[in-house]
Amino acid sequence: KEGYRATGIAAIAKKVGVTKPVLYHHFKDKDDLILQTLRHMSEKTKQGYIAGWQRKPTGSKEKLTVLFDEIHDFFKEPECYGCPFVNAASEYTDIHHPVRAICAAHFKFVTEHLEEYARAAKIIKAKLLAENLTTLIIGAYSAFQAAHIRDSAVQNKKIAEALIESYTAKKINKN
Repeated sequence: KEGYRATGIAAIAKKVGVTKPVLYHHFKDKDDLILQTLRHMSEKTKQGYIAGWQRKPTGSKEKLTVLFDEIHDFFKEPECYGCPFVNAASEYTDIHHPVRAICAAHFKFVTEHLEEYARAAKIIKAKLLAENLTTLIIGAYSAFQAAHIRDSAVQNKKIAEALIESYTAKKINKN
């Protein structure tokens, strides 16, 4: 809520109901706490994405836009402060910082799965489409957080659908 760097260990300990020494028993320092938290959140979020991909659509092409629905639902949660990975990456500007590596790996997971669904849907340039869709996903998070555009995921889903159709049309035109 307050930001990774702005929130002190004392505030974190108080919020979770433990003492600072207890936190330091489990985590080397605040950066270690943030790294472990982001790793945990990434795994939980990935499980949620996989569940969404398995739960909703049946076709590979439809799976390409599921995350926009998941993100839109996430935005409705009262304790939503945007994407923890986009937020962390914006605070840790050193591209070599381990926090940035966790954030990059998180979105690499998304891109790889979208590429897999694009290939299964026989869409040309599947990797490029997946990267474009990941960009739209990150953009939805950023627009929600930075510009207070509450339906950014819905708007970006429409853009994604048009983009997917353009890649499909290119395939049809090439045959």
